[in-house]
Amino acid sequence: NSQTHKLTNSQTHKLTNSQKRIALLFTFNLLKNTNYHKDHNDIYQHLCYLFLMKTPSKWLQNTLLKLHSLCDQERRIGVEILELLWGIEQRKSYSELKYDGLYSFCIREFKWSESQAFQRIQAMWALKAVPEVKEKIKLGTLSITTVAQIQTFIRHEQKQGIQRTPDQKLELFSHFENKTSKEVKSEILELHGKPELTKLNLELDLETQAMWMEVRERSAHLTQGDPLQCFRLLLKDWLSQQNKCARSKVIINTTQACPTQNTHQNTVQTVNDKTIRQSGPLSTQVQRNISWSTKQARSRYITLATKSEVLQRDQNKCRNCDSRFALQFEHIIPFAMGGTNDASNLKLLCRNCNLHRGVKEFGMGAMRRQ
Repeated sequence: NSQTHKLTNSQTHKLTNSQKRIALLFTFNLLKNTNYHKDHNDIYQHLCYLFLMKTPSKWLQNTLLKLHSLCDQERRIGVEILELLWGIEQRKSYSELKYDGLYSFCIREFKWSESQAFQRIQAMWALKAVPEVKEKIKLGTLSITTVAQIQTFIRHEQKQGIQRTPDQKLELFSHFENKTSKEVKSEILELHGKPELTKLNLELDLETQAMWMEVRERSAHLTQGDPLQCFRLLLKDWLSQQNKCARSKVIINTTQACPTQNTHQNTVQTVNDKTIRQSGPLSTQVQRNISWSTKQARSRYITLATKSEVLQRDQNKCRNCDSRFALQFEHIIPFAMGGTNDASNLKLLCRNCNLHRGVKEFGMGAMRRQ
């Protein structure tokens, strides 16, 4: 009625244009989903008069209605895509098509860009951790891009040892509702801070690039493919080797300065050898050796010589998808079924192909328990 119109008009004068548009879309979607007696076009024209003080043309009204309907469908389809991706990731099913991971599977199979694949995968992990995010995406209060940004920040916190409970994660997602990706990024930096980083630009020749990629792929189980973590691992390894060399030089100098101590150690070693040879009957020693060798035969330990043979034979890549990322030694006849650690019973598989084979051999329940 007229009194309601006057009240609404007086209130909308206090709103900004963006707030008016949000109120318009919210009210229209609310009425559209109810058993309202008026036609949708009439509703939209009425709401435009109340909130924007002007009526769009008939063509624009129809176009906006179609666009809103398509956007609603797009959000619902986006959530379905994320749920299907989680099913594939859970079973590592991309290994059947010779893909080394979900990221390359999305890029090559669906022709997504690198950023699209990354955002959808991050949003998929967010839905698994906080199922309530699904409805927020469907309603449009959170986009897949902003969900990916928040999930990336949560993963960054986890690497630093900060663990959030599911309720805290939900509170964080709720805090960033109805905000643009730019606003989300600035608020994350503002509220939680970020350490200052020094940018290092390097020009690498082809040989150095190949070495760098091999290091990243073979250290993926430690660094998760993060270039910064990989670079830090190389620095720590080099410093560790230098420290060992420095300590060994100190030991050599000390030994040369004190020859009598070294002679005393050799004498003690000789006495111990005689004691070992003279202790106990031969049958007892044989029984101990047999029991020790029996335990060794059922150990999962693979000797360095066997590992080197398998690596050379399989050319340092997965025998299923040719990936060099996070390689593992897989038993052809599973160890749990009596398989040995001989090179003939071993092959190289990447982590994802190995997990997929485990799901096929033992089922999802057994793999979850492991």
